[in-house]
Amino acid sequence: MTIAELLAEEFGRIHGVVLGAVRGLSEEELAFRPEGRCNSIAWLVWHLTRIQDDHVADVAGTQQAWTAEGWADRFALPFPVAETGYGHSSAEVAAVRASADLLVGYHEAVSGHTVEYVRGLADADLDRAVPGTVDGIFRNQGEVCLAGSRLYVQRPIYDEFCARYVAAAQNLVVGDPREPATQVGPLVSREHLDKVLSYIRLGEQEGAKLLTGGQQLTAGALAEGNYVAPTVFADVENSWRISQEEIFGPVQVIAPFDDVDQAIALANDSRYGLAGMIWTTSLDTAHKVAREVRTGTMWVNCFFVRDLRAPFGGMKDSGIGREGGLHSEEFFTEAKAVVLQFPS
Repeated sequence: MTIAELLAEEFGRIHGVVLGAVRGLSEEELAFRPEGRCNSIAWLVWHLTRIQDDHVADVAGTQQAWTAEGWADRFALPFPVAETGYGHSSAEVAAVRASADLLVGYHEAVSGHTVEYVRGLADADLDRAVPGTVDGIFRNQGEVCLAGSRLYVQRPIYDEFCARYVAAAQNLVVGDPREPATQVGPLVSREHLDKVLSYIRLGEQEGAKLLTGGQQLTAGALAEGNYVAPTVFADVENSWRISQEEIFGPVQVIAPFDDVDQAIALANDSRYGLAGMIWTTSLDTAHKVAREVRTGTMWVNCFFVRDLRAPFGGMKDSGIGREGGLHSEEFFTEAKAVVLQFPS
């Protein structure tokens, strides 16, 4: 069985399986990236190493990847390319170029600071909005493509919301992810830990108000892991890097807004747009924000509620195309017309 046939079989069984298409990249660029950009090239290659041992190179002793030459030799795949990942990498850009070279369909859903949350409106139920937004960023210690890392709160409730938010963040249990009580675990690698801490330092340099956290946790059993205290910045300007760039860690940035139109403008002032959230008791406000904020998904008074039949994908730099339900079926189907004519 050829590699293309094996891959086709794999695609047939797994909905939304990830595949990166790359030509001319170095082995390092093809490798698993532990700093939070778990690109699909390495994931799929690692998943299939059992059948390609002769083209596998050990990478950092943790994951495996084909050499660039081996990948290029095997890239003539007879089906569309679907890519999902976190942040933008040279591999993902090359995947787009390669799909164009090969004239195959391409779908990509990536993160890159994509979740543009417009929430905490003055008509919001704070008893739901506070725990919901805390979960939106600190779930899986912020290493989620949909993590709600930009938070806009209407000015009349801004101070109260921030106080309640900080209290909730400080009560989160940080520890071993194997323990049932743990709510925030370690970051995926030392390299990524350094990246997150560098963004925290950057936030302080840019002038953000650090409300809680901001440091690595090293007490007791935490000393052996890559733990960062749940961190909250307030009074963040939208143009600052901590607001515009993806940190991919347990770091929340909060900014006030005056009215819904300003909140929408702030949310849209980003190159990304994977998903968003709004907390409000006004149906009119919910519809207006959902309609005007450019994200592929908008949750209203909830987070991470998924129906695999619904379309999923990002806008702007957060992706190309949609998957889910009929969208996936259509993407992975090559339509064919057959025209028949018989003598009468």
